[in-house]
Amino acid sequence: MKSHSRPFKCDQEGCSFAQLGFSTQAHLRTHHAQYHGQKFEKPRALKYRKSKRQELKVILIDAIREGDVQTVRDMWDLAKPFRTTLLLAAVQERSSGPMLDMLIERAPYAADNVMTQKSLSRKHAYDLYCILKAAIATDNATIVGAFGIQQLLSSRLIQDRKKGDIFLGQVWMSNIINMAATRRNPHVVGIIAPQIPNIDFGLFMARIFPTKPDEEAEMATIQCIHRFRHLRAYKESVLDILKLLGFRCCSIPIAKLLLEDGAYPDGTHNTGYTALFAAAANTDRNSAEFIKFLLEQGAEISFTWKGQGLSDRPAARTFQKWLGLSLDDLINMYKKDQHPETPSQSPPLTVEPESYRSLEWDDEAIAGNEEQSDIFDWSN
Repeated sequence: MKSHSRPFKCDQEGCSFAQLGFSTQAHLRTHHAQYHGQKFEKPRALKYRKSKRQELKVILIDAIREGDVQTVRDMWDLAKPFRTTLLLAAVQERSSGPMLDMLIERAPYAADNVMTQKSLSRKHAYDLYCILKAAIATDNATIVGAFGIQQLLSSRLIQDRKKGDIFLGQVWMSNIINMAATRRNPHVVGIIAPQIPNIDFGLFMARIFPTKPDEEAEMATIQCIHRFRHLRAYKESVLDILKLLGFRCCSIPIAKLLLEDGAYPDGTHNTGYTALFAAAANTDRNSAEFIKFLLEQGAEISFTWKGQGLSDRPAARTFQKWLGLSLDDLINMYKKDQHPETPSQSPPLTVEPESYRSLEWDDEAIAGNEEQSDIFDWSN
């Protein structure tokens, strides 16, 4: 037998197979294991070569990171299967204006594109949702302005065994609204606010309020309010909004702006649970100053809530520590000359609105993480 037909030779001295050899490398490894006690690790499988589509995707994402607009433009026709991924990458990488303009112009669901009149598929709606989230997280008002959040509503209803029927588009839009509110970017809020349904506007405003005293966040909130104070939804929501402010940061600068825009110190209902009672649940200095400010604005003192007066609330315990006089003394100062007028003929409430209580319950979660977590993730 010719030696060249057995190219794999044994390298051990004195072995008869050093000259004879084997026809395959597998046979040689078996010989080494059986006769020479050598162990061989199983060779790793060869990595498959990336598909041309995947290679093109990597090239274009690298071009986006480098700001190479011309390369992306030249290969755009070939990138149809993953154009949304490219736009998302551009937003996350904070790409330049020309790059974003080119990608927005060619997006299938841009604000001026004919596809906006049609229902988006769930995949496209989720892609749009991811793009809007990335844009808000990077304070990119250009991207937010290029897409309408109500396009998310085109996503179909799905069924969940535990939670029943869920309208995914509504969930996604609510997440976007809450994220925009808690980021408090005036430019982004000015774009999102006109698209918010009237029924959700009060809760949107409540999310804009900081969860604790913070001068920088309070100034950002005031700038945001200036962006939408002309809206009808705001003018309707502002009447009762001081109670929500009392639940959260008790900011006097924000309260002054709200009062200027028509907010009532006691709300629009003849109920004892007013902004005073909401603020009096806290014991810090800001709450004490907020209570004094509301009394100066004519807030009603004689209201009681579940048998408690204002002086029975937790704030009364530390009020003198912060302002130098007790809460009872402050109440007596304003009680003499107070002649309240009912701002509305609405019937009195006998129970506290559940929506306000739910906001109070959510404060710890919001303080820990301003952005609400998504209920669903269809990325996999």
